[in-house]
Amino acid sequence: MHYTSVENIHKVINPLFLDNLTTKLHDLENRDFHDSVGRDLQAKRIKAYRKYREDLGNLRFLDPACGSGNFLTETYISLRRLENEALRHEKAGQGEMSLGGGLDDPVLVSLDQFYGIEINGFACAVARTALWIAEQQSYDITESILQGRLPRLPLEDTGHIVEANALRYDWNKLLPANECSYVMGNPPFVGQYTKSHDQTADMRAACGDRWNGYLDYAAGWYFKAADYLSDGEDKRFAFVSTNSLTQGQPVAALFRPLFSEGWSIEFAHQTFEWTAQSTDTAHVFVVVIGMTNAKGHGCRLYSYETPSSEPRLSTPEYINAYLLPADDCFVSKRTSPLAVDLDIANYGSKPVDGGNLLLKTEADRSEAEADPIASKYVRKYCGSEELINGKDEWCLWLVDADSKDLRMSKFLRERVSKTREMRLASTKQATRDGAESAWLFQEIRQPEGNYLAIPSHFSSGRKYMTCAWCGSDTIASNAIFTCSDPDCFSFGIIESRMFIVWQAAVGGRLGNGYRFSDTIVWNNLPLPKVGEDLRSEICAAAKTILEVRSRHADEALADMYDSLTPERDLMAAHKKLDKLVDAAFGAPKYLGDGEAADNARLDLLFGNYRRLTE
Repeated sequence: MHYTSVENIHKVINPLFLDNLTTKLHDLENRDFHDSVGRDLQAKRIKAYRKYREDLGNLRFLDPACGSGNFLTETYISLRRLENEALRHEKAGQGEMSLGGGLDDPVLVSLDQFYGIEINGFACAVARTALWIAEQQSYDITESILQGRLPRLPLEDTGHIVEANALRYDWNKLLPANECSYVMGNPPFVGQYTKSHDQTADMRAACGDRWNGYLDYAAGWYFKAADYLSDGEDKRFAFVSTNSLTQGQPVAALFRPLFSEGWSIEFAHQTFEWTAQSTDTAHVFVVVIGMTNAKGHGCRLYSYETPSSEPRLSTPEYINAYLLPADDCFVSKRTSPLAVDLDIANYGSKPVDGGNLLLKTEADRSEAEADPIASKYVRKYCGSEELINGKDEWCLWLVDADSKDLRMSKFLRERVSKTREMRLASTKQATRDGAESAWLFQEIRQPEGNYLAIPSHFSSGRKYMTCAWCGSDTIASNAIFTCSDPDCFSFGIIESRMFIVWQAAVGGRLGNGYRFSDTIVWNNLPLPKVGEDLRSEICAAAKTILEVRSRHADEALADMYDSLTPERDLMAAHKKLDKLVDAAFGAPKYLGDGEAADNARLDLLFGNYRRLTE
């Protein structure tokens, strides 16, 4: 069980309800409780603060993935802190009044307001205990304010925590939806490909006809919360979720139905690094999404320069499903480019060999090259890591290998035999079928000529994409995409700032890095038809970038494009390219550098996408 940090809990509960409650208390503190001649209106003050405390006591909170009760406990502590402060003001002017001196029901916030669902029985016990301890500590503070002892509630009064599978359980049995004020929490971090069969069944039950296999497990809580609160007005819920819910294919699958049902995003934290109060820290990147069915609400968006930096608050008119200050736009999977001028990007070749057709170490390569037969089939092998960081890796490329060579070379025979054994032992039928041609990569998509190599994952810290050109004798791994691009036009587009803005907006992530895809990112890039003159200028500017890179041939792309110290002549060449690409996408002038410029590019991209896909 991970104990969510207090700081991260407040990223959920503050904008969901606590900021509003705190503002109301401050408004009371700033209210003038005096008549026209300056006399203190004590009764009016007491009534106002009493009403405030009653409002606190009438709230009901549900955490349907409560774990060890961190969200519920911190919410209880926060409400009691507000109530204690209100009590100070309510008591003001009444002298050294004892508990029996007129303050009826001095504590109105109780554990009875807090509800949780958790599948782990031990965690339920921890949650109940944590709530009780928080209550006792809050009572200590209240007693110091009121200068007397309060009757303590019995130990068994520790909130309403049930042990159940939240995606199967009817939340109304615990707390009727019409009595619930807020739903909040931190559903499990289980990705689309790591769900168990039972968890997939849970998702199907929770999502109904909205089920989509690309969704993470946490999406089930969004649909359950929306259904649970659907009959109420001005309802709200907020969850911490892995940031994959706001990237790539899951976006439309989750948010299109929610938006169509009347829900919208009221506040959000863009990607930040999740930390927990435990030694087993989960190294994941998350978002916070607060949703409401209220009409005409304001929006708050918290953005991060880096995932570990402090958030910056903005108040856009609207927050879309990508957690961006832009109108709705759902980018769906495409099998060919939307832009008629772009070449097709293809996935590289996939070995599925157990490492036997790859020469991972220098010793492996030396052994292969020492074999006069095997040496004929040694080829340079390129993936994202090799492309960006200038690392050398090699493989055995046996597409045109003579059968006699495979038999005569002990090195090749052993490597092929081990590949065959590995494939036969697989649980996948397609892999077992590949054992019949164990000398070949399982999936072969090697270009016939020179090709543009596009890394499938790369750092989000650099200003531009780190693509490069490879010769036909360099084998493209399944960690890169290839593109024929005969005149460098596609290279010019993908090396622009416009492309990175699009990638960041709609593409997936791998940790904090970007994940390129052909079906979502490249094939949906909303580039209008480009005139021949502008196309020629873009191609020339792209070739200039390659020329500038050649001056720094001793450096890896990662160094040339270092986020702090990039090569200045290279950045100047990119700026010239950006001016042309901005124009190609329809900008009336060069949009410039910086956040405002990228926001303008984003508006242009989404506008183009809507227009081109109508």
